[in-house]
Amino acid sequence: MERVEELLKAPVTIIDDPNGKKLDSFRNNIEFRKCASPTKDVTILENINLVVGKGRTIALVGSSGAGKSTLADLVPRFHDVTSGELLIDGVISRTIPSAPSGTDEHRNTRTHPL
Repeated sequence: MERVEELLKAPVTIIDDPNGKKLDSFRNNIEFRKCASPTKDVTILENINLVVGKGRTIALVGSSGAGKSTLADLVPRFHDVTSGELLIDGVISRTIPSAPSGTDEHRNTRTHPL
């Protein structure tokens, strides 16, 4: 229970671009271009290049701690890439507003991590 409370009180690091473009639908693909994403003091993902077309199924296979969940968590912006770009239908993910629930309209930041 302590870990859950710790997560709920963790600072929010995802900041929405006030001029971001809302996507009305998903039409073509998700593309990772030279993406990296560190976790704490360790870089889990580095130089990831991947294109997943709409309707395609892929399998992320690897040992525990290899970055499978971290990679998947980049798409809904639970984390942002620290280098490279994640594009959804050609739009850089950092410019797409995060989910509307749990947002603070005045600061354009998510106020709840979950």
